[in-house]
Amino acid sequence: MPFEFHHFFSELLKKLNKLSLIYPRFIYFPFKQTIIANDKEVQLRNTHNTIIKHLLLTQENGISRKELYFYIWPNDKDIQINKLDTHLTNLKNYLLENLNLKLNIISQKNAVNLNLVD
Repeated sequence: MPFEFHHFFSELLKKLNKLSLIYPRFIYFPFKQTIIANDKEVQLRNTHNTIIKHLLLTQENGISRKELYFYIWPNDKDIQINKLDTHLTNLKNYLLENLNLKLNIISQKNAVNLNLVD
């Protein structure tokens, strides 16, 4: 049966935007780049969404700092780990200030991990 592609694509986007991951303290909408916690909702910037997404995907073992860096800034020739640390801190502060959500992001020498267990 013939159909209009833009209609199909529009409906697909609607469904993807409803996709959510539910955690004990928050709900994450990866395609909408949104987090809901404590009856509040915030829109994430692309960098913060990339960080959250990869921390959640690698929650069990964590992710190397270098790998996370290249997911965020794939075209950078010089790695500046302090830039990554700044964005991790900014993300934690943003969620704390706007959602009263404290994320336990553990950043060690070569790895970053999100600990969701309180």
